[in-house]
Amino acid sequence: MKNQQDRAPADNRSGGAFIYLGTLVLALGLTACANMSGIAPHAQLREGASLGLPSAATARPDDAFVPDRALADGERLRLASPDGTETHTLRVVHTPGHAANHLCLVLEEDALLFSGDHILNGSTTVVSPPDGDMDDYLASLDRLAAVCREEGVEFILPAHGHVLHDAPAVIARLKAHRLQREARVAAAMAALPEGGIDDWVRHAYADVPPAMWPWAARSLTAHVDRLRRLAARG
Repeated sequence: MKNQQDRAPADNRSGGAFIYLGTLVLALGLTACANMSGIAPHAQLREGASLGLPSAATARPDDAFVPDRALADGERLRLASPDGTETHTLRVVHTPGHAANHLCLVLEEDALLFSGDHILNGSTTVVSPPDGDMDDYLASLDRLAAVCREEGVEFILPAHGHVLHDAPAVIARLKAHRLQREARVAAAMAALPEGGIDDWVRHAYADVPPAMWPWAARSLTAHVDRLRRLAARG
């Protein structure tokens, strides 16, 4: 598939920029440059410019985000030192699920994955409908697993927690955990067919401290939505 995003990244210099990954802001300390569809190859990024995907209509008002420059899936951003002696390339990977506009970044020269909030260390990501979607979340995990296999990515740099080693195995465990949790949600719904979110969360998340149940209820809602869609498909 060849399009404008497949060209080599343009060499554009600026004083720095910020990439919004969905809930995390990544500051680019080196000068940043981008090859973006519909933007002149050498257009300057102003100091402090924000890049990312605009929020979807499903986002909560306090999460609304409109970037100075919109990024596209597959785009490359070249980071260059002021004298041009060091360059690194970040490739954009759109990973909806936690948020509809969530992005991950691959640092191509070093085969590192910046996972934002999609993959965390020490906790699981909240998937909160309507902007969060469990089908999308799981599909994005599959996509990241493919990227890691194809490009030899071994380390994941999450928004929270320490660096994760053996990226493909980390992603496989995370997906298995999500599906195990979904099985518990399905069991809770079957045991309490007249119940609701608050009833089901006590059963499906019995291993989680009650103080965390309000957060767990959001992800449970995403699982319920997914289970109902699967049931409707037959």
